[in-house]
Amino acid sequence: MRRLDRWIGLPLCVLASLALRLSGLVPQRTFAPPRRVLYVALAEMGSIVLAAPAIRQCARTHGVMPTFVTLAQTRGVFDFLGGEFNREVCVLRTTSLTALCADLWSFCRRMRRGGIAVAVDLDPGSRFSALVTLLSGARRRSGFEGMAQPYRGSLYTHTVDCPLGRHMSENFAALVEAPFSEIESSTTTVVDLFIPAAASTQTAESGSVLHRLRQRIPYCDPGRRRIVLIHANRSDPVPQRRWPQQRYIELCQRMLAEWPDIFVLLIGAAAEENAATALCAEIDDSRCGSVAGLFSIGELPTLFALATILVSSDSGPAHFAAHAGLPVVALFGPETPQRYRPLGATVTLYAGLPCSPCLSAHNQRASSCRDPRCMQAIEVETVLGAMRDALAPAERAATA
Repeated sequence: MRRLDRWIGLPLCVLASLALRLSGLVPQRTFAPPRRVLYVALAEMGSIVLAAPAIRQCARTHGVMPTFVTLAQTRGVFDFLGGEFNREVCVLRTTSLTALCADLWSFCRRMRRGGIAVAVDLDPGSRFSALVTLLSGARRRSGFEGMAQPYRGSLYTHTVDCPLGRHMSENFAALVEAPFSEIESSTTTVVDLFIPAAASTQTAESGSVLHRLRQRIPYCDPGRRRIVLIHANRSDPVPQRRWPQQRYIELCQRMLAEWPDIFVLLIGAAAEENAATALCAEIDDSRCGSVAGLFSIGELPTLFALATILVSSDSGPAHFAAHAGLPVVALFGPETPQRYRPLGATVTLYAGLPCSPCLSAHNQRASSCRDPRCMQAIEVETVLGAMRDALAPAERAATA
C-alpha cells in the first residue's frame, strides 16, 4: 500500500487537484448545516480511538450523525467503540485490486445518494485517503496539511496543521471542527472520555468471554487472581515499535515472582497466536497463559473489565485499554508519547533518544532503522517500577 500510495497516489492527487481547479469546484458561500458527516478512517486503529472524543463532541455540538469508511482490517475498532461509531460503516477490502475498485464504486454511489456534505480525512499522511475523501462528493472536505505532511494536492477545502509537538487528540479536534467554522462560531475542547466502550453489552457478553477464557485456560480465575494483560505486539507491521522478546520473558517471570496473586494473560490478534504461545512456553509458569486470537476487538471491553493492568508497546490494544478505563503501561520508542500517548490512566515509558521519533506521517511510518535502540533502552526494572506505581493504590485499598 505504501508503494501504491507513493507511485500511484501522488500523480492521482496532482491530476485531481488540477481537475478541481479547472472545474471550479469550490466550497459554496451559503452552506446549510449538515445532518451527516463522513469520517475517512483509513488510519491505524489507535489513531481512530484518539479521534473518538472529537467525533463524539462534534455529534453533540452540531447534531450530526457520523458515517465512516474504513479498511476491512480496521473494521473491528468500530465494534469496540460501539454506539454511534457502529451505525453506518463502509468497508473497503484490500485483498485485491478488483475488490478494492468494487468497494470504492459502491462507496461513491452510497455517499452521493446519501447527500454527504462534509467529509473529514483522519489520516495525516495517506494520499489514498485524500482521494477517497474527494470521491465522497462532499462539498466541504477537511484534512491535515503542513510541513510535516507529504504532498497530497489541493483536495481539501479546509486544511489544518498537524504540529509534531501537539497530541493527536487535539489535532483531531481542530480537524473535525474546521468544516463548521463558517457555519457557526464555537469552540471545541477535547476531554479524556473514559466511558467503557460498548458498556451496554458488557454484562451480556461477560458470560461468553468468561466461558471461553476458562475453556482455554481452566485454571485462570479472575475472581481469585488479579489479571495482568501483556501485548507483545509480534504482528506489528512496524517492527521498530516492538520491545525485545527476551525483555517480555524476564518481565513476566519477575512479576510472577513478585506478586503471587496475579495471573498473566498474553493477548493479541489471531496472527499473533503462535508467537504468543511460544512466548508463554518461554515464560514457563502455570500462572501464565495465552488468549491471543480468542476474542474479537468488540469483546475486548469485557476482557479489560476483568483485568487489572495492561503492558504493551505503542499499539492499538494500548489505546483500546485506556479508552475502556484500564490502567496501561505503554512503551514508546520510534514515535513520541507527546503525540500518540493513549488517553486515560496511562504511564508512558520513553527513552527520548536523539534519533526519536523517526516515524511520522511524512515518511508513512517507514524507517531505515534496523536496530531500535530506543526500545532496547527501556529496562525491565523501569517497567516493573511503573507497574508497582500503577498497582499501589489498589493494593493499599485492599489492605485498608
